[in-house]
Amino acid sequence: MIEGLTRTIDDRTTATTGVASALRQYLETLFTEPGVTPMARLTSTGMALLPDRLFETLASREFCALSLGRVAGCRDRVVAGVKRALHRVEPIHFYYDLGGGYATSFRSGAARPVSDVGLAELLLLHQVTQLSARVRQFYPVGIRFSLVIDNLSAFLVDDVPLSETALYCRSLRRLVDDLSLPTLIDLIVTSEYFSVSDFAEAWPCGAGVPDIAALMNRSQRIASGELVGGHDAAEGECACGVHTARQAAESLLAPMIRGVRLTERATTGSLGFRPFPGGEATGERSEVVLTRGRRTALAPMQLTAANLADYRVERHGVAGILPSTVVEVGYAERVRS
Repeated sequence: MIEGLTRTIDDRTTATTGVASALRQYLETLFTEPGVTPMARLTSTGMALLPDRLFETLASREFCALSLGRVAGCRDRVVAGVKRALHRVEPIHFYYDLGGGYATSFRSGAARPVSDVGLAELLLLHQVTQLSARVRQFYPVGIRFSLVIDNLSAFLVDDVPLSETALYCRSLRRLVDDLSLPTLIDLIVTSEYFSVSDFAEAWPCGAGVPDIAALMNRSQRIASGELVGGHDAAEGECACGVHTARQAAESLLAPMIRGVRLTERATTGSLGFRPFPGGEATGERSEVVLTRGRRTALAPMQLTAANLADYRVERHGVAGILPSTVVEVGYAERVRS
């Protein structure tokens, strides 16, 4: 039998009756094996229609927050990637940009990067299994899903130490293993393939190659506690390096991306992918928690600096329900409209 949830609540909150039971029920059913759906036998007609059917699945409201009209520009690239897989009769390979290799927590009342994996990662893995099951209904060979983590950009520009992002990636891989998903999901981590020098060489022409030594020194000083609070005033120009660092990463990763590119939001040549049902892209750092909202059933939501004051947050331990990698799940109750 699964043990009851152990609740831990941060200083600003009080317990909500019945939350622990509702969370337990939600989490118990999250990865319940769905009923087996018969897979259609592939025919020449079915193979011809498959690329368009796959695109329509990806662009559906379950997996994309944007309308078909807004993602129409991605169709050709998606269809081309699918056709390559069909020609080789191999899994359709998806690549999803997961970020810099850290999560966000609002436990202290302000957004801060943490190395723990939690509900956001759990829901994303669930979303991938849902996509896999859907695709297998019309393409029995299935899919492969790579989570792309650009922790070198996070290190150089966002001051997140590589030791922290390495811990995050290790925990995420353990979660994938614990959920028996390694044949479906893997990680591509930039620091495991490239060096800081590689990034310097790939820096976009005209952007001005940054002082890599200065960036590394600043990040190491922050990791050691010598600097606090991010960029110094004298180093404020480093903020403009975020976009160029990502461009450098794109250039380095391009030869490795041989399938369908997915991102949190739709961009030129890539298709936006919902990280959980109802989830939408946000420009802010966010933490995924559960809430009841206007309905009685629990549903995930993104907690950000913009809406944090509108909610009371409880932290519930989940030992015995989920793999030990996931330590706790947040529950947010709205306190003002």
